[in-house]
Amino acid sequence: MSGKEGRAVEGDERHALRKFVSPWVAKIRWGWMKPLYWAWRRTFLVEAADCDDVEGRHLAPYVALLRFVQASRSVGVDFYLDRGVLLGAVRQRSFAGRPSDVDIGVVADAELLEALERGLRKYLWIKSIRRVDATRVHFDVQPGPEWLPSFMPSWSRPQPVTIDVFHGKVELCPLCRGLHTAMIYDLELPIPANFSAVLSSMYGADWNVANAQQWGVDLPVVGNCQSER
Repeated sequence: MSGKEGRAVEGDERHALRKFVSPWVAKIRWGWMKPLYWAWRRTFLVEAADCDDVEGRHLAPYVALLRFVQASRSVGVDFYLDRGVLLGAVRQRSFAGRPSDVDIGVVADAELLEALERGLRKYLWIKSIRRVDATRVHFDVQPGPEWLPSFMPSWSRPQPVTIDVFHGKVELCPLCRGLHTAMIYDLELPIPANFSAVLSSMYGADWNVANAQQWGVDLPVVGNCQSER
């Protein structure tokens, strides 16, 4: 048997072994270990959120947002809530619906965006980065404990969350020359001064009316102007 034929036989044997083992790995991962995996993921997210009021379906995006805030502040990037996250914050002091993505606006140039990417890697496990266009970057992340090695498979981490980063101009308050603020649970975060106009243009005039499937408080806390504090 030539060396080429020997390598071909060896490759076939590895393929057959992988084909035999793969279904059992899937059963262990998603069948027998599923309750244990769910329990560990829930325990980690509750501990990381450090907020008793966070709804279960909001735990992963809340932790991802919390880590993003830590990363952006560590590298000096100014940010504000945008789109769906902005809607949930000013309407019900939580997330709108069951978000799989977190929309954030940043005021940053290319150099600061690179610094933000490096900062995010210290706080979140980044599965992939995709630059949609000149003003938008997708960060597919999974929050996880710092002690979990980077080579561990993605299924061993909490569910993935997409952080959509939009960079461009933001309207400041004409009185205080700063951003307003809103709460997501107990986290106070900056929002555009013209948030009402932004949300009306995206979601219509009745954007502030939540349907029965939404979860949150009845009276959101929105800081209208920093000069009034």
